[in-house]
Amino acid sequence: MSAAAPGEPEPSTEKVRLEKSPTPPAVLAPPMHPVPPPPGVAAASYPDPAVLPRPRRTRREWTVEGLTALAVAVVIGLAGFPLAWFWSLVSPKVELEMTDGGVAYVEPNPEGYVAAEGTYLFITMAFGLISALVVYLAIRRHRGPLMMLGLTVGSVAGAIAMAWLGYKIGQSEYQDLLKNAPVGKTFERPVEVRSEVVGIRSYVVGGWTIKLAVAQGAVLWQAVVAVMAYTLLAGFSPSPHLRPWKEERALWDAQYGSVDPAFAAPPPSTDGQISSGWPETPGHSAAPAPPAAG
Repeated sequence: MSAAAPGEPEPSTEKVRLEKSPTPPAVLAPPMHPVPPPPGVAAASYPDPAVLPRPRRTRREWTVEGLTALAVAVVIGLAGFPLAWFWSLVSPKVELEMTDGGVAYVEPNPEGYVAAEGTYLFITMAFGLISALVVYLAIRRHRGPLMMLGLTVGSVAGAIAMAWLGYKIGQSEYQDLLKNAPVGKTFERPVEVRSEVVGIRSYVVGGWTIKLAVAQGAVLWQAVVAVMAYTLLAGFSPSPHLRPWKEERALWDAQYGSVDPAFAAPPPSTDGQISSGWPETPGHSAAPAPPAAG
């Protein structure tokens, strides 16, 4: 922008403008979704939408979000039962044979134990990733720590349910064959997660005995993947509050009232130049005139 000649009025500083270029970069385009300033704050001193504070939340909103997180945990936990059937169906199994001396492995070094657990880990980790994507993209209005907590609890519960039911499928038939199978009969051992630790442990603290549920090993990988995926998606969110702009704006309108339309949209360009879309902030001024010669 050229400076005014001596004796001429200074250029208007009402808007911050950039010189027109044949192909202006995208970063110079006006913001598509400006947001209102907080009550009592002048628009000129509040140009950055990234610092918009989240509206205060009511007890009802916290209750709704908590119930939604609980529903997510229940749904993901119950999904472990059909996944257990799928795991039992597709997983390789250890083959056994009844001999004169008792039950023996068909293969000297059976790989079915490792294959079954590897299949379990693959299914749970894949489902953890899918569930994180679905929860983040489908439940946009309630993104946040409560939703991540529901995702974590549901993933652990679902993985435990899958390991438990997968082991139970075919267990009665297997036990019957161990006792009554004729010599030469081959049969398969039900799938099992051998690296899990799930149970109740007792701890003595100051004379008090405290019992806590403990889950370790393979049953935690679904939750680990789900939390990592959800956190990664949140890290790339353009909104500091993780919510879509329209929903964030609706909360503002409901709590603080409608916004001045003059601030809600960037001023149009009238002279072929690109406007930044925001009123000038303190500190912006026109370029000073060059010093007079001599």
